[in-house]
Amino acid sequence: EAFKNGGQYPLNLEMSNWGSMAAIHDQKMQAQIGRIEQGLAQFKSLSQQLEQQPASAMGVWWQQEEVIEQSTEGLKSLSNELVSMYIANSEQRRASLFIAVVVLTVFASVAYLMIYMVINKSVFKPLRHIFGGVDSFEKYEEAERARALAKQRLRESESRFRRLSEATAEGVMICDDLRVIDCNRALVEMTGYSQEEIVGSESLKLFENGSTELIRHGMLKKHEGHYDAKVLRRDGVSFPVEVITRLIPYEDHTAHVVVVRDITERKRQEEQRLAAAEAHRVALVREVHHRIKNTLQGVTGLLRRQAVSNPEAREALEVAISQVSSIAVVMGLESIGDEEDLHLCKLVTALATANRDLMRSTVELDLPDETPCPIRILSGEAVPIALALNELIMNAIKHGSDTLFQVRVTREEHRDRVFIVIQNRGVLPEGIDFAAGKVLGTGLSLVKSLLPSKGVRVSLYQEGENVVARMELQRPLVDFY
Repeated sequence: EAFKNGGQYPLNLEMSNWGSMAAIHDQKMQAQIGRIEQGLAQFKSLSQQLEQQPASAMGVWWQQEEVIEQSTEGLKSLSNELVSMYIANSEQRRASLFIAVVVLTVFASVAYLMIYMVINKSVFKPLRHIFGGVDSFEKYEEAERARALAKQRLRESESRFRRLSEATAEGVMICDDLRVIDCNRALVEMTGYSQEEIVGSESLKLFENGSTELIRHGMLKKHEGHYDAKVLRRDGVSFPVEVITRLIPYEDHTAHVVVVRDITERKRQEEQRLAAAEAHRVALVREVHHRIKNTLQGVTGLLRRQAVSNPEAREALEVAISQVSSIAVVMGLESIGDEEDLHLCKLVTALATANRDLMRSTVELDLPDETPCPIRILSGEAVPIALALNELIMNAIKHGSDTLFQVRVTREEHRDRVFIVIQNRGVLPEGIDFAAGKVLGTGLSLVKSLLPSKGVRVSLYQEGENVVARMELQRPLVDFY
């Protein structure tokens, strides 16, 4: 029963000691147990037959006793074979278990060694050293010690670098190509991102798109550089920075250390410095214009006295006075203006008034109602435009049939152009053509030579009893509010 089903069995006939065994599952041993069970059944059957025989049948009993002895010997033989089979099976299982333990131990050792070498990035390094020319184990150990020392120095260098980067107020990150592999606390505070969000991401996400192309190209090409850029904080606010990239050894390759320096205050100071310099320049230019205006007014006064004392030269002197006065008008306006460009309406008013006083005539001005004047003329072209307008106004007064002349300024908003119309009673000379330069007097010839090549056009025509001079100004000579 113990062989068949497992369990307890007596170790001796007195049943004073017991053993324990597992159930047998081997097919041969199960077949042997079946044969033993059949022998036991036959033995029990013969025993029952003997009990039923009468005492007189002694001969038969002796015959059956011999059969019983044979059966007993057969059962003992079968039992011994079963025990031998069990012992052999146990030895085989013990040997298989030992082999399995040995194989598992070897496999686990090899697996542990491989995992250790993979983690330490040294798979097959010993073999490569041995077969690659290191002809002794001592040399290999020396190389390993040197490598360990280099790693230790690298760790110490990285530790010093981290202490320095944490002490600086500038943002610092280490990038492998474009991927951030480390950063300091200052960069976290500067950008508003957490360190976990920065490390492992692309470094260029911290900058505005318009300032990343040069940085991307330099880092991918392993170049060092110095760039102006703008950091885009997590909250969407951007500010100017200076980006410096340098190559450093990192593990077994090179990486970029990127320093991000906030230059908002520097930019603000630079803008203030430029604004102060520009204000100083404008003030200086205005002072120069003011002095030139005063000088020209002094020259005009001298010319007026000459015109009074020399009546025969009065007409020529009045032309000179008018021209000098027109330049003085421009200088005077530029010396008090708030901007580099002049208000066209102020210029026209000043020229018309100056000629009215000089020629003792009457002027009718028709200007836009908007205040201030919505039209500006570039200061670089103000003098030639003023001289040309001055000549047209003088011609209207000199060649008109009365002392009344009109000046009108109109604007076409949809085409961004402005018209200055000067008219007086009179008749145009026959055959005059301003565009072709035909039949032009000295004054009109001067006007034609003074005009810029672009942005201005002058036409002369008869309109009833009036002679009309029209000057058309367009961009870039004029600008509009």
